[in-house]
Amino acid sequence: MVHNCILIHVQSNFDIIIELQHQVSEMDIIHLKNIRIKTKIGVWAWEKLVSQNISLDLEFAVDTSVSSRSDKLSDTKDYSQVVCEIESFIQNSSLQLVESLAVQLSEKLMEEFSLQWIKLKINKIGIIPNVTEIGITIERGSI
Repeated sequence: MVHNCILIHVQSNFDIIIELQHQVSEMDIIHLKNIRIKTKIGVWAWEKLVSQNISLDLEFAVDTSVSSRSDKLSDTKDYSQVVCEIESFIQNSSLQLVESLAVQLSEKLMEEFSLQWIKLKINKIGIIPNVTEIGITIERGSI
């Protein structure tokens, strides 16, 4: 829910100035951190043969005004369903790039769960010597 704050100024010469001061957004962010999945992803021949560990961090905006009052799961996003969708999408994909995976997965999640904003970080873990993880963070939509 977005509220517009309007200020009305009356100047000494009786001109009225209406100013849109700012917008206040009532949106909450749910986060799922360090989701770990084994999958085959990559451009090199060995990456197509060997499952690799990837980790995901997901944030998405939700309006919790109803669920925070009702305290019912049916009034919010079910985190376990989100994780199941992520796992299913990744296991059934044949993408080579984490960039492609991030974009297509975020599009799927936004559509499937009617999300207005999403931030997704995907890392491939331990595939380059002396580098703990490599990956991408994308953000789509608006709050």
